[in-house]
Amino acid sequence: MSENENLQEELKPVEIKKGWWTGKDKKEKRGFFFTILFIIILAAAVFGFAYCRPIFGNEIGDVVLGVGVPNGWVAMGAFFTANAITLMISLLIVLVTVVVFMVLKAVIKSVSKKNQRSRTVGSLLISVFRYTFVIVDFAIILTLWGVNIASAVAGVSILAILIGFGCKNLVADIVSGLFIVFDDYFAVGDAVIIDGFRGKVTEIGLRTVKIDDSLGNIKCIANSNIQTCVNLSRTINTVTASMEIGYNEDIDRVEAILAIELPKVLERCPKMLEAPVYRGIDSFTNSGVELSFAVKCRYDDRWSTNRDLRRELYRIFTENDIYFTFQQVVVNSPDPTDRPKATAEEYRIAQEVLKRKRAAGPYVEKDNFFDISIDLDNPIQINHRKKTKKKSSSKPKNKEAK
Repeated sequence: MSENENLQEELKPVEIKKGWWTGKDKKEKRGFFFTILFIIILAAAVFGFAYCRPIFGNEIGDVVLGVGVPNGWVAMGAFFTANAITLMISLLIVLVTVVVFMVLKAVIKSVSKKNQRSRTVGSLLISVFRYTFVIVDFAIILTLWGVNIASAVAGVSILAILIGFGCKNLVADIVSGLFIVFDDYFAVGDAVIIDGFRGKVTEIGLRTVKIDDSLGNIKCIANSNIQTCVNLSRTINTVTASMEIGYNEDIDRVEAILAIELPKVLERCPKMLEAPVYRGIDSFTNSGVELSFAVKCRYDDRWSTNRDLRRELYRIFTENDIYFTFQQVVVNSPDPTDRPKATAEEYRIAQEVLKRKRAAGPYVEKDNFFDISIDLDNPIQINHRKKTKKKSSSKPKNKEAK
């Protein structure tokens, strides 16, 4: 094998063999656990009913099984024999309902594949049919077993009124879900932002809306809690990018090159709906002139289109020798240390000037020291001239002034 083949063989991802249990996710493991728990509880209940008399005694056995019934198996056999027809009809009703619901669900899904709105209505209809079939089957089976549905419905109606006052949120969720569907705020498959969560709508039910962010997170939001929604899928998205060129570049040359090269980008990037557009000079920065570009694409392709646009701009600029600015670090050499020192004469002059500056008090006229000629042979004379105020005579000079 060649070096390239060996390198590719080494870079292949290692396949981790998953067992039956390790290959399941958390949801599947939880479902399996509850299934086993339900089977154990059901088996314990059947065993307790079958051997109720030996385990709990004759008194409890007479209450549960009946007087004279030796064990639960006899009681179950007598029950099934007496109600075999009713049981078969009940099971047949459930089976027919399940088959009808599955067929109806498949038909709704096949019909609602045309557009997003039809998929949304289909999802809502499936949810409605599911609850309706369960309620209808429950009522029919109770009627077969001799339960008076009229009195039960009356009791349920009263109970529903009482529960309705405590389930205002449930009613609000259902009404809000209907408004979402019929007002067409968003549909299944739309990319939305709800409560700061961005993702695609996977399901719209009577009570909740489910959003998948494509990262393994699914958020379930109650319909009545949706206050604002940003739908990102209804219109074409615009992707923008910018490039900075140096101030010494000829802008006419750059714009001519862009006019020739930008239409060619569409051939290499099919996800773009049209060729990138040069929008002009956006701003003047500290390092160069910022040029702005834009391109149209679908929402699902906006991130890959943004990366493709930046790559193509980089290629155009480098291939056509257009200088674009970038952050740089400039390191300068340190200042030289062998600089000339002050001579004795210069040092004496500096000290004399310093003494004169320090000797100046608040009552000395502040002259510019460097405007005064200094006689280095004679000491500097400092005259402290105090400011005096003229005293005005309070007596009038003559009577007329008085």
